[in-house]
Amino acid sequence: MHRSTGIRHLRTTLELCDRTAQRAEEGRVLVAAYAFGQILEDAGDLDVVQVAIVLDLPAAQLTWGAQPAACRWLRYVLDLGRNPVSARWRPAAWPVWNHRIQRPLRLWSAADGIDSAALDALSRGKAESFRLPSPPHEERAEQYRLELTACRDHLRTVRDHYWDRDWRREHHGDGDYPDQQLWSATDGYLEMVDVVHSLAD
Repeated sequence: MHRSTGIRHLRTTLELCDRTAQRAEEGRVLVAAYAFGQILEDAGDLDVVQVAIVLDLPAAQLTWGAQPAACRWLRYVLDLGRNPVSARWRPAAWPVWNHRIQRPLRLWSAADGIDSAALDALSRGKAESFRLPSPPHEERAEQYRLELTACRDHLRTVRDHYWDRDWRREHHGDGDYPDQQLWSATDGYLEMVDVVHSLAD
């Protein structure tokens, strides 16, 4: 898609974050939204617009790749199923950055609303000064190990509940199914295993 189209979809997502946080009781879990990936690095056409959405939910529910039932309604109200916007959930208790989310750009927060200056700079390809700095290697390594442990625990939880009737009912419908939960938990864990091993190398 053309870059201007991607920016337009991004703006729509930010406006929906703002509207949801202000009007819905459940919207109070929304903390911030950051752009990352291709839209920050490439001035050409985009495959997808990547956004990290920070939530005030337990980190154990938002391990890498997890698709918690608690976030199902957010995908709907933020229109993530129709817009070419790929969202990643991040817990407020952890840094927004990780091995995939490199030097993200904060564009919305519950406290301040849409950061028009940062969004305008992004649309002009001049957002470098607004991006978060890269964390030191030691800080990254510690965070990745923490997330690996959380991903392992999440995978065990999914495995242990996989045949539980109530758990399966909770994770069924609106694009959420037990098989998808198991796949996402496994994929997230294995990805973090590779990340931590690469640090050792």
